[in-house]
Amino acid sequence: MNKNLYLNDSEKEWVLKVKSILSKPQPPIPTNEIYYTSNDGNVITPSGAPGIFGANIVSNVYEDGVGIITFDGDVTNIGQYAFAGWGNLTSITIPNSVTSIGESAFISCQGLTSIKIGSSSIGNMAFYNCQGLTSVTIGNSVTSIGERAFNYCTGLTSINIPNSVTSIGEGAFSDCTGLTSVTIGNSVTSIGNLAFNGCSGLTSINIPNSVESIGNYAFNYCTGLTSVTIGNSVTNIGEGAFSGCRGLTSVTIGNSVTNIGEGAFSNCTALTSVTIGNSVTSIGEGAFYNCSGLISITIPNSVTSIGNSAFYNCSGLISITIPNSVTSIGNNAFYNCSGLTSIVVSDGNTVYDSRDNCNAIIETSTDTLILGCKNTIIPNSVTSIGTSAFWNCSLTSITIPNSVTSIGNSAFLGCSSLNSVTIGNKVTSIGSGAFSNCSGLTSITSLNTTPPTIQYNTLPAYTTYTIYVPSESVKAYKAKQYWKKKATQIQQIQQ
Repeated sequence: MNKNLYLNDSEKEWVLKVKSILSKPQPPIPTNEIYYTSNDGNVITPSGAPGIFGANIVSNVYEDGVGIITFDGDVTNIGQYAFAGWGNLTSITIPNSVTSIGESAFISCQGLTSIKIGSSSIGNMAFYNCQGLTSVTIGNSVTSIGERAFNYCTGLTSINIPNSVTSIGEGAFSDCTGLTSVTIGNSVTSIGNLAFNGCSGLTSINIPNSVESIGNYAFNYCTGLTSVTIGNSVTNIGEGAFSGCRGLTSVTIGNSVTNIGEGAFSNCTALTSVTIGNSVTSIGEGAFYNCSGLISITIPNSVTSIGNSAFYNCSGLISITIPNSVTSIGNNAFYNCSGLTSIVVSDGNTVYDSRDNCNAIIETSTDTLILGCKNTIIPNSVTSIGTSAFWNCSLTSITIPNSVTSIGNSAFLGCSSLNSVTIGNKVTSIGSGAFSNCSGLTSITSLNTTPPTIQYNTLPAYTTYTIYVPSESVKAYKAKQYWKKKATQIQQIQQ
């Protein structure tokens, strides 16, 4: 039955006006009313303590497909849990008099498809798990978006953050997997931790010049993201900020950035090139970990430290140049960069060098070679080969000069293309796993008449190769701990 039959002419006119406002939201709705629709035509009764709207409810009617909540004064707030869990709520229009939407105000309103917000702040988890929400209009008076405000709004496809907004809270749009387009207004100064975490449908993002910091894991696992433009005001890229963005192919880091956080671009496997601005002073631990597609990187003269595992497993990286500003290179910084063919340390570096064009990084004060590649020639002045210096390198042969006294743990581990090794006559110790998994090895020549100390796993275990030693030392090698396991492979050096 048509409910309009029970309305007088003035009431019918009022209902028609409300419907017009909902369909064409041009003039603002009265400040003492909230309009809504439901998918079952039933009245929706707000929950929460009295006064959560800043005024008291006078009436709540649902007529001709429109719900109207009328108050005895201006609506200034939408309080905590006001409409929480109302699955039949499909749309709501909030008057401009509202200054805040409280925590969890619309949490799990999974039937809600559209919302128009004119308030100054959107509270934490305000629209959390509103999976049916496809349209959000954020008004020009909104200044902040709270933590997890739209978390798990999986139906949301686009969002326009107006110029009035200054901060995007932690996890604000986390796991909005349907989100493909985001426009960030030019007043936003900070993007919170996890703000767009798991937004796998997002393909590009433009971070405006107003933004000064990108929080930890802000765009973590945005797997569809292919390009990122970082504004010139950003000074810090947080931990894991773009971690797991497997579609990302190139990144330009602006000149204002001073720090690239731990794991910032880790597991961005499609990333092929990175341009780092000339204000960056530190590249954090694991910053480009497992960026296996990365083929080129320019480290500017401003960088002083490269963190542990910063470029770990960047197997596509062909060349690196360490500028003279770098004073600290962390453990395993270039671990498993198996494609490296060229390594250069700039002249004037006081801590590291690549003397004699050796294609390696040498710690100057200790004469320790800490990183080599397939084209490395170890200089006669080097005294030790560092831990994992050639780990998984594609070199085919190596001569360790007589100046070297020690070879570190895992120094040549996994060098499967390595077929011959000559070890100088001053080497006294060879570390654990130094030649483990060198499956292509055919010969090892050790020139020291006294067998160097080795560990149980220093030499390859399941590979057939010959160990050549000085003729007068064959018995000593065959009797020496761990060498004697290879006794049948030990013979004198052929003249």
